[in-house]
Amino acid sequence: MSIRSGLKFGVKYLYVLIAGFSLLIFGIFSRKQRAYIQTLADQFGWKKNARAYPTPLPLFDPDLMLGGTEINILQPEGNPGNVTLLELVILNALVKKSKAGHIFEFGTFDGRTTLNMAANSGPTTRIYTLDLPAESAASFAATHDADDAKFAGKIQTGYKYKKTRFNEKIVSLEGDSSTYDYGPYRKSMDFIFIDGGHSLFFVENDTKNALSMIRDGGTIAWHDYRSNCEGVTKVVNELYEKGGIYGNLRRVKGTNLAVLTPHTVDTILGM
Repeated sequence: MSIRSGLKFGVKYLYVLIAGFSLLIFGIFSRKQRAYIQTLADQFGWKKNARAYPTPLPLFDPDLMLGGTEINILQPEGNPGNVTLLELVILNALVKKSKAGHIFEFGTFDGRTTLNMAANSGPTTRIYTLDLPAESAASFAATHDADDAKFAGKIQTGYKYKKTRFNEKIVSLEGDSSTYDYGPYRKSMDFIFIDGGHSLFFVENDTKNALSMIRDGGTIAWHDYRSNCEGVTKVVNELYEKGGIYGNLRRVKGTNLAVLTPHTVDTILGM
């Protein structure tokens, strides 16, 4: 290392040292900085060392819901970060059977799931899908889960539905899900899919807002339950342990989907 490059590195090191000290001392008072601390913990191996959360949700066999259900599958081959093909089939079946008129999605990404929900819902259904604006992608990595950050800004949001005939059914929303104004959507959604930020902070906020938007009799589905995204598993497990209607939570066999219906999955699907 030359003297010049050594000096440059020294200045950067000093800057990071001061900024890191400030983050650890004062970051606890800021929601975004707390999320950054969580990301740093993950980078230093927290996920590898952390206790695995149990998965107490009863299993539901997807074969029970698929018999006799005609669904449309568009874009079956997904990108990294998409739901699996089986998960896509399950979500399409849930949307089809729920006859949802209003759908809300946390996390648009490339729009593959959005497109499929549009293709399996009624002609008058409206789908509202929320994702960060493109200009926020650069700062995303500093405030979100490391697994989410690797996809930020790498793909055009919603491109898989924007040039299709289903685009007119879809309302693309931009904003940070933790600060977005959900007032216009209170108690109006029939189906909600949560697949946005996966850190505990964002999953807690998205779940709280989903519960405020879902109408009586509606269905909520979470992606990445029982995966390496411990925030999702923890939040869903805590809901299940509350009992009452949350006792209807089920995890779908062979997937990382957790589903909450007004009754058990068996009942809502007419089994």
